[in-house]
Amino acid sequence: MKRWSILVMVSVFLLGLGGMAQATLVSTFDSDTENWTTEGATSPSWTSPGFIQAYDNAGSWWRFVSPNGWDGNWSGYIGGSISYDIVPINNNANQHEHNIEIWSGSNYMYWGVANEPAKGVWTTFTVALTDANFTEVGDTFSNILQNVTALKILGDLRGGTGTGDTTGLDNVRVNAIPLPGAVWLLGSGLLRLLGLRRIRRN
Repeated sequence: MKRWSILVMVSVFLLGLGGMAQATLVSTFDSDTENWTTEGATSPSWTSPGFIQAYDNAGSWWRFVSPNGWDGNWSGYIGGSISYDIVPINNNANQHEHNIEIWSGSNYMYWGVANEPAKGVWTTFTVALTDANFTEVGDTFSNILQNVTALKILGDLRGGTGTGDTTGLDNVRVNAIPLPGAVWLLGSGLLRLLGLRRIRRN
C-alpha cells in the first residue's frame, strides 16, 4: 500500500474519532437567561454576577427547564456527565431529591441524591450519565437519550407543598466522555512518522 494511502486512512480515522465526541452543552448565564424556563415557578430572571433564579409562587414541585436548543439525540453523551451549581437564596434547603430529570416526550428518567445546601451556599452536583445512575419511567435509558426533549433541574429546595423559596442556578454542563489522549497521540505520531519517511525518500 502506498504511503499516501496510509496517510489518508490515518487522517480519516482521526477525523472519525473527532466526530464521535459531541460538543459540550453549557449554560453559564454570563449575561442572560440563555432561554432557560421553569415549570411551577416564576420565569427565571438573570442576576449579576451571572446566574439565574426563580421564585416558587405555586406551592408545587418546580424545576428549571433547558432551552429547546438542547433537545435532540444525547447518545453521544453516554458515559459523560451532567453537572450544575445551585443555591437556596432565602431559606435553607430541607430536601433535594430527584435532582435531575431527562425527558423524552412523556417518558423520563431521574437521578437524585440527598443533599441540603444552606442558605447562600452554592453546591455543585455532578452525575455520570450512565444507566446505573438513573431510574427510567416509561422507556429505556438508551431510547430516552435518543430523543431528549428537556433537561429539568429541581429548584424546589423547600419541599413541594409550600411557596416562598427562591433558588439560583449556574454552570449547567452536559459533557461527552473525553477521547483517550493516547489515541490522539498514536494517530498524530503515525502521521508524523509517515510524513518524515516520505520526505526522506523524496
